[in-house]
This record gives sequence, structure tokens and C-alpha cells, in this order.
Amino acid sequence: MNQSEFLERLFSSNETNTNKHLILHKKRGIKYEILIDSLVKVCKHTIMQAQQCCLISEFNGQCDIKIGKLEELKLMKKKLDSRGLKISIE
Repeated sequence: MNQSEFLERLFSSNETNTNKHLILHKKRGIKYEILIDSLVKVCKHTIMQAQQCCLISEFNGQCDIKIGKLEELKLMKKKLDSRGLKISIE
């Protein structure tokens, strides 16, 4: 393996191994109970964690709800989107 191949492998593996953030954005019209239930079932939060994330997103406009690998977060985002939540990955 030459230097350019090594560097290409290194950078491509770092991009896929970098942790990303799943972010809950404030969205009007979503019931508090649906938010809590979604975070507990999809993100495996405790009820208290889910409540805190809902309050943070309500007051700050957004809240990091999960940190992890991109592929894992994409699956969670899809499930949360289907429940009507406004979610992004950064």
C-alpha cells in the first residue's frame, strides 16, 4: 500500500467513524406525549431524559437527542420523521 492509498483509507474510515448528532427541532402541533413516547421507543431514552429533551427543544429551538454513527442515526431519524417530529443529523 502506497502513501496515497493509505491516506485515502484513513480519511474515508474517519468520515464513516465520526460520531454525528441527531437533533430534535421545535415543531408546533406535536403533542408532548407523542414526543416523549417517540424518544423513549426509538432512542431508548428514559422518560426523564425524553422530558428534558422536549423542554430543551421547546426553549432553545433544538436539542441533541442522540450521538452515534451515521447509519444508526439515519434509521432513528426515519422512524422519528414518520412520527411527525422535525429531526436533523449534523
